[in-house]
Amino acid sequence: MNTNTPKDEQQTIEPMESRPVMDLLKPFRSIPMELSVELGRGKLTLRELLGLQYHSVFTLDQIAGSRLNAFINGVPLAKAEPVVVENRVGIKIDEILETDA
Repeated sequence: MNTNTPKDEQQTIEPMESRPVMDLLKPFRSIPMELSVELGRGKLTLRELLGLQYHSVFTLDQIAGSRLNAFINGVPLAKAEPVVVENRVGIKIDEILETDA
């Protein structure tokens, strides 16, 4: 049994490290991801929650003017600031956060 394949019939398999990351991600580009942006967090007692009404105000943990937290599928992604884009609210990414992976 001859296991030698002629050179012109051999497939060259490129090592994963030498392929650009964007090429490796091509099959996954259409996967939907949920982007959420957090202005801040706060805590309410049940009494405060039941007392909420139109024009109620309560404080959040962020300082006024702080950057917003942006998440992809609940995972911290970036720090951002709010912007207006054609009469709609948007965000401008200021910093991409490091991942643990």
